[in-house]
Amino acid sequence: MNRFRLSTFPVDDYDTSVVRIEKSRMQKIRIHEGDTVKISEVQSTDAICRSVDDGYGIPNDSEITYLNDNPVILPQIRASNLVLQNINRHETGLIPITVEKIMTEQFQ
Repeated sequence: MNRFRLSTFPVDDYDTSVVRIEKSRMQKIRIHEGDTVKISEVQSTDAICRSVDDGYGIPNDSEITYLNDNPVILPQIRASNLVLQNINRHETGLIPITVEKIMTEQFQ
């Protein structure tokens, strides 16, 4: 299971079904640019996965300070407003969501 924390989405993704993940993380979980992925939290939805450069940030990204000595730091995913609505999330934050690649055979 690939767990992520939600971050603010780029303005270009408004009213689309797009999620963005850093390129190195996409390679690690074997998701490619343009793959359809299933996003799950309270509910689930499908989205097109696009990449962002490693270390990508936008001005209103939150800074997170971990107070324990061995924190679990989840990678970021940037989900568009439509994806957030479909999984019943109305804001970004630390609640983990899961991402899994949808295989093309599942559509047949």
